[in-house]
Amino acid sequence: MDTRERVMQLTKLVSEGKAEEAYRTFYAPDASMQENSDSPRTSVQASIDRQTQATSGLTVNEFAPRSIVVEGDHAVIEWVLDFTTPDGSHLHAEEIAIQTWKDGKIVQERFYYDPKQFIPIPKESLIVST
Repeated sequence: MDTRERVMQLTKLVSEGKAEEAYRTFYAPDASMQENSDSPRTSVQASIDRQTQATSGLTVNEFAPRSIVVEGDHAVIEWVLDFTTPDGSHLHAEEIAIQTWKDGKIVQERFYYDPKQFIPIPKESLIVST
């Protein structure tokens, strides 16, 4: 399986709600993952824990790739994320993930996004068309 096929399988697993399986299958145990300019996490377990914490209590409406570019051992994924919070508020975010692959595993990944996207829009503020 080449890098493109691995990236496609990874995005399929994540889109199906199987993020932990994707981490365990496609990330090196000591993979470095970084959000914007935050300090990187340097283990796959730390990234699984962060993902679990970040999505705890949320209903996932969409977690899907919009576009994917693969060149050699590098990949760029534009992700679309859409969640509903327990109180009915809404979160919609878009982010870019830049990955470096080595020996079939992600060894480095960095996410770029506007953190303001993760401020919930209260349910009362949502416009409902009839």
